[in-house]
Amino acid sequence: MRFIALLRGLLLACLILGVVRICRAADGGPKYREVQRVSVDWRTRSITFLSAGYTAEEEDQFQSDVNKCVDALYGRVRGVVSEPWSRYASSLNIYAVFQPSVGSDTTVGKNETLRNEQLDLECSISHSYPFFIDCNLSAVFALSTYAPTQDLIVVLVNNPKSVVGEGGKSLAIFTNAPLFMPFFAIRELTKAIASVSSEYVLGVEEEHDVYVPNCAPSIEAARARWDYWIDQGLADKTPSQGCFFNNYYRPSESDCMMRNSSIEGLCAVCKEQVNLALLSADPNFSRPTTRCTRTAQKVQLDKSKDIQLNIGQITGMTNMSVSWMLGDGTIFDAAHSSQLVVPKELWKNWSLPTELCAVITDNSPYIRPVGDTKLFRRILSYELFSDESAPFEMKMCGMSDSCTPCEGSICDDSSGFNLRDVEWKKKGVAKAGKRNYVISIVVCSSVALLVLLIVTVLYLWCYLKRPHELFSTLFMDILIRKFIFILSLIIVGFSIFSFASVLLFLEADIILYKQLLIPYVVITVWAYLITLLNIALVIFRLYAAVIVCGALLLVNGLVHTVLGALWVIVAIFEGDFLFGYLASRWMKTAIKNPSEIELIQSRLQCSGFFVSCLEVTSSSCPKESESNMYAKPCEEFFMLDLYAVHGTITAPVFVTGILLVVVGLLDIVFLIRSFYLSKIGIQRRKYHSDPKAAVLPLTFAEARKLRRMFYRVSGKTNRTLAGRGVTRFLEKVFRTKLKPEEKKKIEDAGPVTFDKLMSLFFPHFITSRMDPRQLTPEETQEVQGVFELQNCQYQKFCRFATASGALSPETLFKLFLFYTSDHFTVDESEFISLIKAEAETNCPDASMCRGLTAFELEGLRHVWTALNPRILGDLNDEQIALFYQWTHSEPLSGDSHFQEWKNSLDVRQRGSIGWGEFCYPFAQRALLWKARRFLSNMEKEVPPEMITKNLVEQRFGCEVANAIFLPYEDEIPIERVLEYVLLSSKSK
Repeated sequence: MRFIALLRGLLLACLILGVVRICRAADGGPKYREVQRVSVDWRTRSITFLSAGYTAEEEDQFQSDVNKCVDALYGRVRGVVSEPWSRYASSLNIYAVFQPSVGSDTTVGKNETLRNEQLDLECSISHSYPFFIDCNLSAVFALSTYAPTQDLIVVLVNNPKSVVGEGGKSLAIFTNAPLFMPFFAIRELTKAIASVSSEYVLGVEEEHDVYVPNCAPSIEAARARWDYWIDQGLADKTPSQGCFFNNYYRPSESDCMMRNSSIEGLCAVCKEQVNLALLSADPNFSRPTTRCTRTAQKVQLDKSKDIQLNIGQITGMTNMSVSWMLGDGTIFDAAHSSQLVVPKELWKNWSLPTELCAVITDNSPYIRPVGDTKLFRRILSYELFSDESAPFEMKMCGMSDSCTPCEGSICDDSSGFNLRDVEWKKKGVAKAGKRNYVISIVVCSSVALLVLLIVTVLYLWCYLKRPHELFSTLFMDILIRKFIFILSLIIVGFSIFSFASVLLFLEADIILYKQLLIPYVVITVWAYLITLLNIALVIFRLYAAVIVCGALLLVNGLVHTVLGALWVIVAIFEGDFLFGYLASRWMKTAIKNPSEIELIQSRLQCSGFFVSCLEVTSSSCPKESESNMYAKPCEEFFMLDLYAVHGTITAPVFVTGILLVVVGLLDIVFLIRSFYLSKIGIQRRKYHSDPKAAVLPLTFAEARKLRRMFYRVSGKTNRTLAGRGVTRFLEKVFRTKLKPEEKKKIEDAGPVTFDKLMSLFFPHFITSRMDPRQLTPEETQEVQGVFELQNCQYQKFCRFATASGALSPETLFKLFLFYTSDHFTVDESEFISLIKAEAETNCPDASMCRGLTAFELEGLRHVWTALNPRILGDLNDEQIALFYQWTHSEPLSGDSHFQEWKNSLDVRQRGSIGWGEFCYPFAQRALLWKARRFLSNMEKEVPPEMITKNLVEQRFGCEVANAIFLPYEDEIPIERVLEYVLLSSKSK
């Protein structure tokens, strides 16, 4: 018996020291290694290491990394305290499954083909906070089936430059960074086996009470849960806030590797949870529901010898006690707890067969001995008998808190474990067929075209052939209507596209999609119909309906804009308010209808919202869902997916909203302008029979419109109206009520043509040629207040003076005559453009007017007109003499004086004084004053000397001389030269 026990001990030692055997699956497939096997898997906890990102040439590296992790569990790595893992490491089964990847230090994408048609684990690392490492769980669990069991699964990712790890729910994933891998092995496996969480704060609050072994929702709960460890001084009396969740509390400030990576070991609370998990019989998804020892071992007794039973040495553990007892409860004292000797004199009186048990009690220092705490025991049961034919076999014992005789296939040592059928579903967004999409666009477009066609026909055949109010519409009013029509047509197009896109995604069975898409359908159809109606109302000028329609457009536009802006914010800004709302909806759905959240998590391969469910099953996680094992949180992926699904809707909806608001505002402006123009027209036409009217009762543009309207209403042959038709026409187009005597006068005139009607209704209508420098009567009526009137007049005068440049009054007069010969009224902007073009291309006197401002030139033109009322031609002698008297405040002294004055003006030696000669002395004086002001500002005193052009050319060159001297100047005051030189030096 002792020899057999010795052999078993040696075998166990060999297993612990890493004497392993390699088991290979089919040719070319993954292979696993038994790193350590101490018992059948259903008797003890097992760890399976999986490779990710290791090439075939790096298999030895993977096996080395696995060994380092095992060394960390045994506590053989300096800087990492592995308790309580080191206490039970020798009782664990440990496997390693290796599958080569196509590349080193990385994993490949889902669409790439791997060698030997094997699946890679598709691990990826997030480098944005919170950091996480995520793998394809389908591939992980598929690869884990090559090991005998799937209890605790560890994925080693070959990426030594990245330091990141995840753990929870019997799964641990971490990189093989050399300095951190032993730390990850303890921390992430602790999360995986004991469901403890990281104690650092992830910036999320938990509104509900969620059970986390090392975190408590309040100080009171923390003290009640950890009172023993607090009394022992192993936990803080006042727990620190911040444990995974912001509002949860942790046992200590920073004395745990779950909180601080620089701490070598676990706190007392975490150690206890690990110890409990290692010994607990609480079933995991990959293990049978019962773990127990086999049936009692039969021991044959020799009446001539004492009973000697030895359970062997319990390696790797301290504080283990063994008590021996009979089946009736009689307890035996043993000199050595692991060995029992019963003298033959004592057991001869026993009634055989009987049962003798060795109860091995684990008095772990990491589990609090409080109250009715059940100690974990392993029981070896021996059936004693004297029948010599009965077999005897010594078996090793597994870890369990209770044992019953084991029956059935589950107790077979060779029986493996069946991995639960985990289907990681990817449910795509349900889409309508392309045919339905096209049909919806065709139907909506056809309806819109039909409506627009009907409106056009009614406008051409009904509205235009009936008299309607006459408006003196300005360019802005025409532009407003055009913008309304163009933008309305664009809105109709966007609405059709949005409606079809909404139908494309309406059947998507994803949280919030129906709640969002149904409003999209409503507002899109609303915008479609109201925009078509608005086009018709604006065309037919139905003002009351336009007011209502404009208000509806504004409301609809704001709704569109808000909904569209939400998704713009999600894609660009990721607003906290929207996240908070969606997080709240996510949490409510996770509680009330967890299946929807499970579908989302399975499809997006994520879990939770702000934080994943792998470590902690928070209130935002569907309970008991397989999808909770995904390591990455769903916040970003859910929002991106939500935006991606609505990508074809959001942009047109947002643009449609802005356009709807613009059209609604344009409707309001259109109404205000229409009422204003109507009021002005009614007021002006009150003077239709006043010979001294202050304003024109009818403009020529209005007359042209009125003529076309008259011709549409009148007969096609003689173009006349008679009787009541004439008065109705006037009342409609002028929106006024005719006096009885006016009606009688017009009706008695018989059939009237348009010209006769106008002469009857506007007997004093006189055409007027408007001065482009002065405000028209219409412009005068539009302004309010004296200041605004002066400002508008100044601006108009400025535009004319600036455009005229140095043109002579004669040139301007001829341009006016030329323009008005083909234009009944003056279009200011068109005429100003004509003047500007002439000034830029054909102004021979411009060089002689250099230095004069636009206002000075306009003033000189007024002086020229006063001297020469005919405007045309040069100045005569009388006008030249008058010019001298105006400028010198005294008349000429005689003929010689006159001739001297005339010769001084005639710089071009033409014998006559034109516009250029008239402006020349003023230009010289303006340049001199400018130079003197400049020198005075610089506090420079210059003697009044003259300097010749030849001297300037010799000193500074011809280019400078031409820039300083006016044409026909031979000498100038020295101040002008100094000004130019000083300005040039400053600019350099």
